[in-house]
Amino acid sequence: MQLHHIKPEAEGGSGDYDNGIPVCLDCHAEIESKSNMGRGFTPAELREHRDRWFSIVRERPEVLIRASQVQRETGPLEAMLAELEFNRIAVMDGTLDENFPVLATDQFRRAIATNSLAALPPSVRDAVNRVYGLMVRVNYHFEEMARMDRTGGSGSAWAHSKSERTKLRGQLREAIPILIDTLERSLGRGDQPN
Repeated sequence: MQLHHIKPEAEGGSGDYDNGIPVCLDCHAEIESKSNMGRGFTPAELREHRDRWFSIVRERPEVLIRASQVQRETGPLEAMLAELEFNRIAVMDGTLDENFPVLATDQFRRAIATNSLAALPPSVRDAVNRVYGLMVRVNYHFEEMARMDRTGGSGSAWAHSKSERTKLRGQLREAIPILIDTLERSLGRGDQPN
């Protein structure tokens, strides 16, 4: 759960109760979106949503309890965090030049498609993009190696592509755990990032 300023502080909005609305991470991303994918709520609409929700919770608190017990789809950023954990294990297991699976990027693509990354601070968003950029490059080398002839010795194109993939794996061994920690803090699972 996050708090959104109905009138942004940069535009003179206050930190008072009347200028806030509690929203989930995905809704916050939609509200903040400047692209054509965002809903574009007016301040009056946001206040109306907030007041209606508070009225429901006040008059029928069982709705809130029941909603918290219902299994629902994981949001794009939470799913991306799970994907990063899978990729962390994939690159950490074994020696640096040992084989490892193709890295997962579906949840990153989902987060882009839903504009969920917009809810993250710019520095976190940049870190996510950099790390996933490395993962896409690793997967490119997997695809390239699958199409190549493995003969030709250490100077072959296949050996060069494997060497590049191994270097990228080394970079990811350092970058993924840092990104997981940064993203968890940004999602409110620990100390807030600086």
